[in-house]
Amino acid sequence: MYYSEGRKLIYLHNPKCGGTTLGTWLESQFGFRHYNNKSDKVPGTSIIERHRYQVPREFEGYTVFTTFRNPFSRWESFFRYYTQHGLQSGMDFEEFTQKLYGHLPKQSHYLNASDVWIPHDSIECHCNAIGLSSELPPVRHNISDRSIQVTWTPTTIQIVERHFREDLDLILPSPRRYS
Repeated sequence: MYYSEGRKLIYLHNPKCGGTTLGTWLESQFGFRHYNNKSDKVPGTSIIERHRYQVPREFEGYTVFTTFRNPFSRWESFFRYYTQHGLQSGMDFEEFTQKLYGHLPKQSHYLNASDVWIPHDSIECHCNAIGLSSELPPVRHNISDRSIQVTWTPTTIQIVERHFREDLDLILPSPRRYS
């Protein structure tokens, strides 16, 4: 979680939705800061502070925003990230999906805690709408290696669809709360 006292804004870093690039930009261009040590665990959870989605009471009255992404492309990015960084032991996409689907937080946690939802593929123009006008850096962080093979099967589709049902229902039916 990043925050700016002067702007009364909070950014909830939803994993695999452009958050590392956006967070770096918010820090360098607008003076946003991390809430607590970004690698520490949120008390009572398995979530690290960088991916906190519970806004502390001390930030009451702040506008909260987050980014979101199609759950299927987000899951592919998560698999590629884990594979690229050696965080999983040689599993193919189907085995990874069957065993680790619960390791990526649901976007609904971030969306339900946010006032403004920003699509991952158009961050810059939507940030302008909340008063953060500056060009995003051309360098993207955490880019997944597209050469890592992803093969969707009926099983992987069903697992992702079932696990991220609430995300799909929030994101796909209508453009609610998009800035």
